[in-house]
Amino acid sequence: MFSRNVNIDLGSANIRLNIDGKTVVDEPSLVAFDCNSGAIKSVGNKAMELLGKPLQGITSTYPVGNGRVREFALTEALLRFYLRQLRGLRKLKAKVVVPSCLTSADKVCWSQLLSSLGLTSCEFIKAPLAIAIGAKVDMSLPGGIMVVDIGAGKTDIAVLSQEEIIVSGTTLTAGNDFSREIARVLRRQYNMAVSSTTLEELKRSVATAVPLEAPKEMKINGFDLVSGQPCERLISSAVVTPALSRPLNDLARAIQDVMLETPCELSADLVDNGILLAGGSTGMLGLGQFLKDHFSIPVRIAEQPQYCAVQGCSMASPSQFEKAGKIF
Repeated sequence: MFSRNVNIDLGSANIRLNIDGKTVVDEPSLVAFDCNSGAIKSVGNKAMELLGKPLQGITSTYPVGNGRVREFALTEALLRFYLRQLRGLRKLKAKVVVPSCLTSADKVCWSQLLSSLGLTSCEFIKAPLAIAIGAKVDMSLPGGIMVVDIGAGKTDIAVLSQEEIIVSGTTLTAGNDFSREIARVLRRQYNMAVSSTTLEELKRSVATAVPLEAPKEMKINGFDLVSGQPCERLISSAVVTPALSRPLNDLARAIQDVMLETPCELSADLVDNGILLAGGSTGMLGLGQFLKDHFSIPVRIAEQPQYCAVQGCSMASPSQFEKAGKIF
């Protein structure tokens, strides 16, 4: 019986599985379940269709948050659903992307979770290293480069040199904070509440990290909190963008904290090599420009930033996984 290698990137908002360098699963890391019986109703895209719907006894939730497993049973059900589709008659070996801030308790949790799924073996690699590999950074060079992985629930920040994470840090300022600030300004300026899906559309289409000469606009549907009726509003980036200043500045401070811990020799390298941005929340317009203006060093967004980690996981050499350690 042949074995099959699967690369797993399980984030707060999305789950991505990669086999032989191809992404075969890219869906929300969402689980819908019956509150009374605990039975799983759906996962991924099908669970997203139920999110926010007033269905009696049905709740949709993200079982992974801030890079950690929050709901063990639901996370197990989510992974089991997709791995069962991939397994066929073959045994599965897994390589998993994990946060750089993984604690001993987190390692035990991941070990128990993955062993319960019947995997024949499993290794993990820390996200910043996987991202650098996926973005085809030449890790053999002695110079340092900073990787900033902006997800939904957290941002992973690390300075790497010669296949090693030299210094790292994590902040909970991430994509969800941008969404919350947009929701707050909609309530304050327009007396309006909208769905999480609409917030994501606004964040990607209208929100900008730097002001635009010609503001972008978008029509959205929502709920008028004063009249209690459905409504339609035209939302401008000129209103949304100022509301993002707090999370943007918090993100910049977290990056600066990691810079302050970086050895002087590698800090000098950042002037030339700069910052590599990746993660699903880097799609906000002007984010790279904001950080470039703030730190006065080069900033580039990785090609396909949301897939860098899982692609790097599939490309990494055995020695790079050994540095992270085997789970079992």
